[in-house]
Amino acid sequence: MFALCAQQGMPDVCINCGKEGAPSGTAPNKYCKAVGCQDVGKAAGHIKEPSKRARSDSPASSCSTIDLDDHCKSGTITKIERIYGVRWCDPRQLGDVEYRNGVDEDDEVEAELPAKLAYLLCGHFETNEKDKKGWDATRWVSYEDLDKALPSERVDAAIDAFEASARDRRGRAADVTRVEQ
Repeated sequence: MFALCAQQGMPDVCINCGKEGAPSGTAPNKYCKAVGCQDVGKAAGHIKEPSKRARSDSPASSCSTIDLDDHCKSGTITKIERIYGVRWCDPRQLGDVEYRNGVDEDDEVEAELPAKLAYLLCGHFETNEKDKKGWDATRWVSYEDLDKALPSERVDAAIDAFEASARDRRGRAADVTRVEQ
């Protein structure tokens, strides 16, 4: 009888107990919020449970606003893949978004504040000596931290490659500008 009421346009009625106001399932197979009725609806396949996304075990992908300070900022650079930018700032003073993505010109560090030369780089980071796997990330790292963590030859080579790439980009941009004029 309850299913018949639902088919005839009457209010949604739970097909298990007959209670009005059944939000789960699709007509005519509707169920109220009672646990027993929900279980019957799930067992019958009328109520679908929401799917859960798989989580990655990678520490870099697990960085959230909650654990960013504790985990991601605490790592030590072990390898520089590429440098994307350079600026004066103290990476430890940046917010979560600025730390990962860069800083707007409007938010530049004032000259009177203690600032450090920092590079936005993609690299490999590890938490400590036991962290053999580590994680890859793009983040701001001060020159001081780079100098402490890596041999100066590797740091110098990465900075030289970045500066050469920047000179090349500026040269190509100047050539394009001359051609357009």
